[in-house]
Amino acid sequence: MRVFVAGDNEAINAQVQAVVARNDLECLATDVASLDNAAQAVAFARRDLTVFIMPPDSNRGLAVLRELRGATQQPVLVAGPADNPKLILQILREGADEYLDKDDLGAELETALARLKLKQQASTCDGKVIGVLAASGGAGSSTVAANLAAALAQDVDHTALFDMRLRCGDQTLLFDLKPTHTLADLCRSRERMDQSMLQQSLVRHQSGVQLLAAPSSVHDIPAVTPSGVRQTLSMARALMPFVVLDLDRTLGPEQVAAVVQADTVLLVLRLDIVSLHNTSRTLEHLDKLGITAERVRLVVNRYRQPKELPVRKAEQVLGIKFFHLVPDDPARVNSSINNGVPVVIESPRAKISRNIMELANRVKDLHKAHHGNGHGRVERLFPEGASATHRQQ
Repeated sequence: MRVFVAGDNEAINAQVQAVVARNDLECLATDVASLDNAAQAVAFARRDLTVFIMPPDSNRGLAVLRELRGATQQPVLVAGPADNPKLILQILREGADEYLDKDDLGAELETALARLKLKQQASTCDGKVIGVLAASGGAGSSTVAANLAAALAQDVDHTALFDMRLRCGDQTLLFDLKPTHTLADLCRSRERMDQSMLQQSLVRHQSGVQLLAAPSSVHDIPAVTPSGVRQTLSMARALMPFVVLDLDRTLGPEQVAAVVQADTVLLVLRLDIVSLHNTSRTLEHLDKLGITAERVRLVVNRYRQPKELPVRKAEQVLGIKFFHLVPDDPARVNSSINNGVPVVIESPRAKISRNIMELANRVKDLHKAHHGNGHGRVERLFPEGASATHRQQ
């Protein structure tokens, strides 16, 4: 569990870090921020818990707490004075999960962390989020996302698929579905959203995929907000073994809100010089968002097209081994798109379908292993810290 600390008192922040360390939890120097920077800092990195230290100015503290609550769906513990019941009630109404007495912070935080650990162990579903992102146009990431979701659903009964391509979402066409609700509708109802509302907004396909469609009109796009995306995705994790994100490569604020929560990002590319160039740029951008190399896997789509670059040469340019190669089969893929049925369902015995089923199994294997045991980690051809520019030279 990774803990974020928000407060202006360095001594209290250090006390919280000490308690966190005693409980074998993680809180790095970058996980501590002043109140002015707290909401922005927590929004762009994956933390499992926030400890918020109320400042003497309660109005300022409540305002920052509102911002924090909108930036994360993970638990927020608030530490403040115990002699003001009205303030405590306000803080709980603003979304604090627990209130801690600042004068006895060490013992109170120890107890709260113990309760959270028990809740975490008792959780019956800890869904994994798989982001699918194109390095450049024409990579076929939406088709990969649709078929990956369908392949995963064959083994776990149901998988959620979020169409995050807000302006050009096409998953409804790839599955021949007509949803009555979209991501925009959920975001509009963020304040009263619950798991029941999310389930009603998903439209189920016979493959077991449950689709959350992109906005049906460009006029609905502004309704999709980063905070709404975070809340929707957090709820989906609790309901589904896997949530697949079909991401827009522009990575706007709403896309970033989703991709930073991904356990694994599949970066889809083709073996041509333009795609390799954009892959390198995308890797740099993901790194700046705090998405480490261990969370990114490169997937080559439409492999073995005429005149494409050799795999070994492409790997040398990027400095990373490819995770998976999806073969080119335009006839079957075009047929599946036109019929609105994923190719893994329409032609399950075809080579491309068996290949995507293998990709799904490899994705599942990534999340069977414990973090840090070396299983499934990115194989780098160059040392850590080598820039993308150096890798290309």
